[in-house]
Amino acid sequence: MSPPAGVRIAVTRPGDSPGRLGELLRARGAAVVHWPCIRFDPPSDPAPLAGAVERASEYDWLVCTSPRAARRWLEAWARRTGSAAVPIPAAVAGPGTAAVLRKAGWSVERIAVQYSARGLVESFEIAGDAVGARCVFPCSDLADDELPEGLRRLGAVVERVEAYRTVPTPPDPAEVREAAESGSVRVVTFTSPSTVGGFLAGADEAHADLVRRKLSAVAIGDTTAAALAAAGWPAAIAEQATLEALAAAAVRATDI
Repeated sequence: MSPPAGVRIAVTRPGDSPGRLGELLRARGAAVVHWPCIRFDPPSDPAPLAGAVERASEYDWLVCTSPRAARRWLEAWARRTGSAAVPIPAAVAGPGTAAVLRKAGWSVERIAVQYSARGLVESFEIAGDAVGARCVFPCSDLADDELPEGLRRLGAVVERVEAYRTVPTPPDPAEVREAAESGSVRVVTFTSPSTVGGFLAGADEAHADLVRRKLSAVAIGDTTAAALAAAGWPAAIAEQATLEALAAAAVRATDI
């Protein structure tokens, strides 16, 4: 299935290009517009992350819910040791995060049953080894507490560490308005609640209402969809929390 000719799908990922998601969309015949909605800055205080790295051998698990958090942990580890050889296994929320860690030589021993923080908690519950487990959780300053709270309910001890800051960078309102009114963009993809917040940051109600009426939203998972619903913007949800599934869902949404 390909989108109608001339209709573009917006990618809200940070950076200078639409990245892997853009490649997947183009492979499916889509035209892509890049509206980066967030950027990532170093943590406001680097000491907690550096300290967690220093104490790595005291933990039983490294738990990560995003590739970016994994990369920031690896960078801090490499600064300390010059190596990715590690004393503890990792538990992750999805295959993308697992790939980042494994490429660096880190042992990934647990991947969520369902690719989400909730799914990772369920994986610990199924394994039955959370009681007393000491976990370090590097994450964005805006990450919610679903994972650490879920693990604590199972009896784990979780140290949350800010690995980076997520800063909103809303796209040009005039460009979004023109694309929505002309129909040149029909679908906007979101990979996290922070991309939703960044997209709508500073938008007045008239602008937000136009977006909700004219543009279809597609979310990578339930948490992102919930952020869109809270903003009054119902979303289609990818069948799995992967970029491949998100691309497929976005292309399907162009026909709505």
